[in-house]
Formats: sequence, C-alpha cells, structure tokens
Amino acid sequence: MQEAFPGLSLEHGQKPIELGRCSLFERIIQAGGELLAGNAERILVGCVDSLCATSWLMSVCDEDVLKDSLTPEGIIAGEAAGAVLLEREAAARRRNAPVLAILSSWGRGTEPNLWHGPIPSTGRGLTDAFLEAISPHGDGGKGVVTVIADLNGDRHRALDWAYTEGRIFIDGDREPELRHPAFIAGDCGKATGALLLADALGRFAFHPGFRGTLALSTSDESGARRVICLEHGDHEERKGFIEQLRAQLAG
Repeated sequence: MQEAFPGLSLEHGQKPIELGRCSLFERIIQAGGELLAGNAERILVGCVDSLCATSWLMSVCDEDVLKDSLTPEGIIAGEAAGAVLLEREAAARRRNAPVLAILSSWGRGTEPNLWHGPIPSTGRGLTDAFLEAISPHGDGGKGVVTVIADLNGDRHRALDWAYTEGRIFIDGDREPELRHPAFIAGDCGKATGALLLADALGRFAFHPGFRGTLALSTSDESGARRVICLEHGDHEERKGFIEQLRAQLAG
C-alpha cells in the first residue's frame, strides 16, 4: 500500500469500533466525514471476519439457528474480507482512477428494543438510519431503486426490514428491488459490509445502464443500524477498466 500511495499513514487501534456487522459501514461513514472535512485525500477501510469457526458452528447448531434440511429458517455460515478505497473526487481525477461509485449519503440509527429483549423491535432504528441517509437527496427515497440488505434468514432482521419498508417506501410504484447476498454467500459477521459492497459494485460494473440510488443497510444484535447510499460512478471513462475486469473474470 505504501508503494502504491507514498506517504500513506497506516493507523492501528486509534479508533476501536465494536459494532458487529455494522463495523465496516461505520468506518466508511467516519472516512466520508474525514474526506468532506478535508482532513485527507484518500482513506482505505477494510474488514475481515469468519463465522465458520468450529466453536461458533457448534453453538449455533445447539441453538437451532443454522440453516439445514431440518431448519429452513436459519442462517448460512460464511466468511469474507474486503477493503475499499474512499477518495475525494478531485484526487481520483488527478491520478486518472476509475470512479466505480460515489458515496452520496449515509445514516445512523439505534434500535431501542433489542431483538432478544423483552419488548419486540418495531424497526425504529433501521427506519431512522434510512431517513437520515435519504434526506440529503430531497426526494423522500424515490431515487432509491435497489436496497442491498444483510438479511440472512433470521426472522428478526426480516421483520425490521418489513417495518422500515412500510414506512419509507409506501408507494407501490416505487418499491425498490431488494437484494440479500448472504442468502447465497453466507453470513460473514463483521465482514458482511464487504459482501454487500461487492454486490453493489458488481451491479455498477456489469450493468452500465444502472440509474438511481443504491442503498446498503446493516444491523447488529446490539441495536446499531447503518445505511450508506451509492451512486453510479463513471460511464464512458470506465469502459476500458470494465473490459479489462471482464476479461480477467472470464479467464
């Protein structure tokens, strides 16, 4: 990294974040704030996690929450790692970098009624995070055409999304497409954000005609809720990059 970006500061442990699966999105939000404030030109954020450890698998098996032939309502264990480079647009243009996506807004929320608490959750925290994320767009969420969520087969997450969708996307003619890649790739804990980002950037890269806002949401058991909104990056300028990427994937 230091060869690619001379002068890059690698900081360790200065801003500990313990938010479960919201960790990566919280880091992205913090990085976005630093970039907007002019405190840096580019920031690299990443995360790695695995829910495939034997001890963890045994515990979820004992709780009957692991999806199998006998438990249709359960999660698929997985693991993932990912890193994303956030950069001020002017800095990216100076080095002729392809702009895959633009981080347009974000939102935070806290759910007062935890999933496993005595009072059922009504999705208030996730709703608040979506409201904050879409408010800068000024269209009441009409521009959100796709939502990529961390739904993994767990009933609590599904209910939270159902409450939120009913409050935010109340018009049937503008109900967004819902994607939940953990259904196929598995639940990967704190690195779930990396999985959602990979799905989002894949849609931008391989669907040049994609238009509108793409919202990504994560939730964790401690009540944290995070939403980030992305817009399509370059079009004509990124043709060569995408063609090279397609060739690599095909080969």
